[in-house]
Amino acid sequence: MIEISYLEPLYIVLISVHGLIRGRDLELGRAADTGGQTKYVVEMAKALAKQPNVERVDLVTRRVIDSEVSPEPVKPLVENAQIIHI
Repeated sequence: MIEISYLEPLYIVLISVHGLIRGRDLELGRAADTGGQTKYVVEMAKALAKQPNVERVDLVTRRVIDSEVSPEPVKPLVENAQIIHI
């Protein structure tokens, strides 16, 4: 039996085009496409980032242009995960 003692760390990219995705204070119901799926993807990104073999997680989503929404295109989510609005 061959045992693998070293695995390269994973870099995971999640893509979600639904709603206003941010790391906290999600506004569920803000628009027709802002619901449970946005919460699910954020929680999944956080859970993946906690895995010992995951080095980085990027959650890529659409950018919402609205004066009430932060204009920052990249926002940290947890230690090795971030949300990228494009």
